[in-house]
Amino acid sequence: MDKESTLSSELSQERSRYLDKCKEEGGTAQGFRDYVQQLHKKEPLRFQKRLVELLAQATTRAWERPPRQTGPDLFSITPPDAIKEAIVPEILTTPKHGLLVTGEMLDDENAFRKVSSHYATVGDRFEDAVVKMRKAAQSSAAAEEDMKQADEARRRAKGDLTKRLIDVAD
Repeated sequence: MDKESTLSSELSQERSRYLDKCKEEGGTAQGFRDYVQQLHKKEPLRFQKRLVELLAQATTRAWERPPRQTGPDLFSITPPDAIKEAIVPEILTTPKHGLLVTGEMLDDENAFRKVSSHYATVGDRFEDAVVKMRKAAQSSAAAEEDMKQADEARRRAKGDLTKRLIDVAD
């Protein structure tokens, strides 16, 4: 299937159209869902042919969903100096090949495996913590770059936060 014809790409284009219709007021998640439902009512076959793709996307989301942190079937390993109980997540994510976790690996779903906490080893728990630390560092770095861009936009707008971004762009 051509990458441009995927449902995700199509919905991204529709999101842009929806937001263009909303103009300065902006849109909401529910508003976008309503917009897409209206499109479906007008052209039902347009989305029905994508059921297999939808199933694949839903499967991926279920796989990537964060593990539960509460529940009667979960257990804890709480360090003596901890402020609150430390529950072991229901699922641990570990590198498939060794402890070294690189930034490139974080974007490669095939570089990791998941294991139920009921079958995990102490090493799995340690590796899961390393993966989370690396993801947190990557996220912090991305947030800092985002903040630098926001600061630059504010500087170019001379502090006028109502100025349009497009008017201060390169």
